[in-house]
Amino acid sequence: MNPTQSTLYKPILILFAISLLVRGGTAWLERQPHNLDEAYHTVNAITLATGGGFTEHFIWNYLSPPETATHPANRYWLPLTAMLAAAGMALDGATYTAGQWAFVLLSAQLPPLTFWLAMHVTGKRRQAWLAALLTLFSGFYFAEWTAIDTFAPFALAGAVGMVALWRAAETVDWRWTLAAGIAAGLAHLTRADGALFLVVGFGFPAIQCKMQNAKCKNFYSLLATRYSLFALGYLLPTSPWFICNWRVFGAILPPGGTKTLWLTQYDDIFSTTATLSLPNYLAWGWGNILQSKVWAAWMNFQTLAAVIGLVVVFPFAIIGWWQLRKHPLFQISGAYLALLWLAMTFAFTFPGVRGALFHSGGAMLPMVAIAGVVGLDAAIAWVARRRRGWHVPTAQKVFGGGLVFFAALISLFTATQKLSAWNEPSPYAAILPTLPNPIAPVMAVNPPAVIYFGGKNAIAVPNDPPETVVAVAKKYGAEYLILEKNHPAPLDRLYRGDETVSGLKLLGEFDDGVQLWQMTSDE
Repeated sequence: MNPTQSTLYKPILILFAISLLVRGGTAWLERQPHNLDEAYHTVNAITLATGGGFTEHFIWNYLSPPETATHPANRYWLPLTAMLAAAGMALDGATYTAGQWAFVLLSAQLPPLTFWLAMHVTGKRRQAWLAALLTLFSGFYFAEWTAIDTFAPFALAGAVGMVALWRAAETVDWRWTLAAGIAAGLAHLTRADGALFLVVGFGFPAIQCKMQNAKCKNFYSLLATRYSLFALGYLLPTSPWFICNWRVFGAILPPGGTKTLWLTQYDDIFSTTATLSLPNYLAWGWGNILQSKVWAAWMNFQTLAAVIGLVVVFPFAIIGWWQLRKHPLFQISGAYLALLWLAMTFAFTFPGVRGALFHSGGAMLPMVAIAGVVGLDAAIAWVARRRRGWHVPTAQKVFGGGLVFFAALISLFTATQKLSAWNEPSPYAAILPTLPNPIAPVMAVNPPAVIYFGGKNAIAVPNDPPETVVAVAKKYGAEYLILEKNHPAPLDRLYRGDETVSGLKLLGEFDDGVQLWQMTSDE
């Protein structure tokens, strides 16, 4: 389908305006970071916007621990999210609200993009509007799009990259190939999972040959030239970061990221004593390894169905995907989704279940929405052939509206559940002013949040016994320990008051079970 630009111009502008209003309203409700991910990117953005460069004054994991609490940034997570937020802060002040502007603008482009895609794939305006509204009211993603997090930039870069690969295969235009590579590079600068687009991009010349109905005698030449263009596009945004990493870390990728392959539990990311290596992983035992993969497969299927599949849309998306299985866009996006699910299940098992699949799955939403609408119409037509009295066009309008209605309900419900967290006062804001030495480093579960709410330096509470916690505090010069209800399991007895530890003194307890401890010189 190739609709003219004049038929797309007006609805795309209308959708963009509606999306801006909805996303802007959501952003207005979110006044502060409410988890470690958001605090991490926000604090790094503030440092950038205020002239501090790519520097962190905290340690949030111990996969590859630096020598001091202040060190080069992005040893594990990627920098583009903080860079986008810093751009808004540079224009409107170093505040969380100013940092959200980029994410409002980026996420507001997804519904118009979905409309444009649906018109090219199906040519039906009703289906295009329904798919766009499903992307607007996107279930569990609805409350995340405007947060200073990786959701919006990765989803847009990933979706645009897959669209560009499709257009490159369809038009044989080198500019689409280059654009696909640039989008893949931007996705990788947002999340490490973006590297999967390199694998997907490697296969698109085969689709291109098939679309040209050629015998592909020049397949290898085509593969070399087109993938070289794709790789060039990928390197345009990523090469400066790779060069920076080489100068700082001695490698194009920061140390520690691949260690998550060998996790036997997620909390080992925060352990200073866990040995993350292949031999240690194999020593865990094949029974435990296989059990973890089966568990991850089931949990990630639930994420696929309920989160990426938008709950009510998922069964219809399966039908629609089958209907569209010969379309290159759905072959490309299907390959990416399969690679993502496999990687997050069998390779990065624990990070995948703990949110990596959720974060990266947002790039699939335009295609899921389109497939869902196509599948719904196909299901209604199938039922109508077996039941008399069904007027198919009317039924499709009614059930299509119902699908959007349920998606909107799920979106509003999930957003409402997070409202209290968005505006709830942080315990750190109450504790930090009470510290006898306010400039001393603090050990806490969420170190970047400590910095955001007024701390100077902070390090993560290790997932280790109390004696190790004290030793790590001494290494980094931390003088205080904040324990919350959500604390590492090895510190449970200390938190409950069932044991005392040399070198730790309880200073006081605050609301919601938050405790403040001081490091002492006791031997």
